[in-house]
Amino acid sequence: MIESSENGVRPASEADLEAINKIRAQLRLTAIGLEDLSSEGRTTFVSTQSGAVIGYATVRFPASRHQLQYAEVEQLFVSCDIQRTGVGTALLQRAQRFACAETTATHLYLRVAEEFEKAQRCYIKFGFKITGREGQGVLMTKPIREHESDA
Repeated sequence: MIESSENGVRPASEADLEAINKIRAQLRLTAIGLEDLSSEGRTTFVSTQSGAVIGYATVRFPASRHQLQYAEVEQLFVSCDIQRTGVGTALLQRAQRFACAETTATHLYLRVAEEFEKAQRCYIKFGFKITGREGQGVLMTKPIREHESDA
């Protein structure tokens, strides 16, 4: 069962880096460094099961958090053997709550490779819409709060 503070999701720590890179290796992605987890304008959350990291998400936003329209879900990856169990959804929900609480962003956006059609369908179910293309990627956005003028 997924465990930890908020639906099995907690802020990442330096100790999680090795486990995160194991997930990245499963997906044939290059390793990341500590600066990619938590630096100015970037926060990472992990999901755990029986004490092991099984997924992570990184939210990125400009340094000026209080004058921005978009926060980016920069990375969201789940261990291959745990996919389709709700871990990605829990991470995405935590990323959205963080963006709402810590920034003035009105939208989340993300990029997903065109060939990752399953991931695109998952994001669409979560309320994202395809809003463009960039290189080999699809840009997707989701409103996370009403505009002041709409309230």
